[in-house]
Amino acid sequence: MDIKKQDRALNFVDGAEYAHILMRNVKERYRNGELDFANAVKILDKESVKFGSYREYYNANKMKIIKGLYDSKMRANIEKAVGQGD
Repeated sequence: MDIKKQDRALNFVDGAEYAHILMRNVKERYRNGELDFANAVKILDKESVKFGSYREYYNANKMKIIKGLYDSKMRANIEKAVGQGD
């Protein structure tokens, strides 16, 4: 493997690792109540411009995270509504 290919492979791994850490941190902050849904999505969208060659990887995973955040938000709303009905 030539030097350029090695550099690109290393950058992809570094970028993918950074993306994974970023997404994990956003999920944790959302679960802890530090971020609301809109701000969590805003952070994930803002960060996507930093990912050049691995933007597709990041965006695919970003959508999974947003869906998870949205699902947990909906579950919380349902639990809250059910709790108020008693």
